[in-house]
Amino acid sequence: MELRTAKTLGILAMVIGTPVALLTHTIGWIQTGWDPAAVQCQHSEYPDGIDLYSSRVSGEKILYPLGLSCTYAASETSPGITIRHYRWDATALFTAAAALALAGTVVALRAERKQELITESKEERATT
Repeated sequence: MELRTAKTLGILAMVIGTPVALLTHTIGWIQTGWDPAAVQCQHSEYPDGIDLYSSRVSGEKILYPLGLSCTYAASETSPGITIRHYRWDATALFTAAAALALAGTVVALRAERKQELITESKEERATT
């Protein structure tokens, strides 16, 4: 592949992959809207045996795989039940987009480096 074409394709992969990865990573935590994790957990399915109105609900974002970790407890002192709501679709898209951006970066940098080596080699031959 020609160096200019490789560099262009690498930059194009970075330009497409990076924003898609960032956007997917951001929306990967969304279950029921842009509310904080604990509020989203309140709108999610409660486990059996937990009262909807007298329970304590907390939530945390899961970084990878993307999703929410919701803890439901009957009271402040009782141990809670933790349910993880994974977003496998967002995780797969994030992984693919991040890999595309990374591969594009590698291809563009290699093409740039090869071009520099060719230019240096031509300059050396011209001076000798």
